Amino acid sequence: MARRSSFRSIPILAALAVIAVGAAAVRPAADDARMPCTAALDPDTIFATADPVTVGFTLSEQIGKVSHVNADSESKLKVTGVDAEKSTVGLDPSSAVPGKWALTFHGEAQTCAGDLYIALMR
Repeated sequence: MARRSSFRSIPILAALAVIAVGAAAVRPAADDARMPCTAALDPDTIFATADPVTVGFTLSEQIGKVSHVNADSESKLKVTGVDAEKSTVGLDPSSAVPGKWALTFHGEAQTCAGDLYIALMR
């Protein structure tokens, strides 16, 4: 009685394994498909002056009550307060460095970030 070779099934098994791995790699994770929360600032440009500034914000997603706001530390911009009900943030730009800086809004559920431009007084 002739014995059949089991080596014939190896290419088929290898092909099935490659297809299964490839299908898993193509499918994005649920979190990867979600866009990050962004903050629109009004105004989005302020001047580096000694006068305090109030900036309004609108968040692209509900993040719960905004507990605090951080500015990039390199910006030297000081956050003096946040009014979550009025959607405003108080800023002290007296020592601020000109440039494009992120303001990060921390809420109960997540964080949102928006860009603030600091310009020199003319």
